[in-house]
Amino acid sequence: RDLGASKRLATLIEGESLLNDGSAFVVFTIAMEFVKGNHPSVAAVIGQFCTLTFGGVIMGVVFGMAAVLWLRHVFEDTHIEIVITLLSCYLVFHVAENELHASGVLSVVFLGLYISKNKASISPDIEMSMEAFWGTISYILNTLIFIFGGIIIVLG
Repeated sequence: RDLGASKRLATLIEGESLLNDGSAFVVFTIAMEFVKGNHPSVAAVIGQFCTLTFGGVIMGVVFGMAAVLWLRHVFEDTHIEIVITLLSCYLVFHVAENELHASGVLSVVFLGLYISKNKASISPDIEMSMEAFWGTISYILNTLIFIFGGIIIVLG
């Protein structure tokens, strides 16, 4: 975006990056089984991969549908619409990770993709506030990731 790329191209690249992060986390989760000393069979690895991947995708789309339906019933209420998107993210992550043992990261990515695809469900006057809110959250969380990563490396 900073280099003057179109908004569509920037969004495509950001979405692809998030999908790569989610996929890498799935592979990391499976690799951790080997690091822990477990030696799952090929069938178990394939099963876990499918559960993590497809479970996360399905949960993200299902929660996305619910969030879009919910957003369509609210009109011109900035706080409620932002809270719906925030709550949807936390709920889909929790349900995917803790209840279904699927990828919470992929579920949140696909939730975001579904809501983005159905952007008309967000009130037009609130869209800028929503983008500012999520931009701020993204900046804060990225900063915390690097702070915690640095602490872990130093204490390590």
